[in-house]
Amino acid sequence: MQNGSTAVFNNTTIRQTLQVSLAAQEIRIRLSNVFGPNDLKISNATISLPARHQVGIRALQTDTLKTVFFDGSPDVDIPNGGLVVSDPIKFPVEAQ
Repeated sequence: MQNGSTAVFNNTTIRQTLQVSLAAQEIRIRLSNVFGPNDLKISNATISLPARHQVGIRALQTDTLKTVFFDGSPDVDIPNGGLVVSDPIKFPVEAQ
């Protein structure tokens, strides 16, 4: 993966913590390459709840780990300036 700088992230995991504002039984993930100068290849995306429900920690609740799919595939290419939305994921979340 390459961002707008000179850095290239090969074989790298990038983790982001999200805070959900509304409760839901099913979610979708949106990934954007709106500012990317090149196409962005996502080889695998997963979601999980953090251990002890604490934000900003490395540990995960491994029993909640799920692969994110895009049109049935675990990988996706996001064109320069593009946006992709995942398939629906059965992943109950609570507000806040």
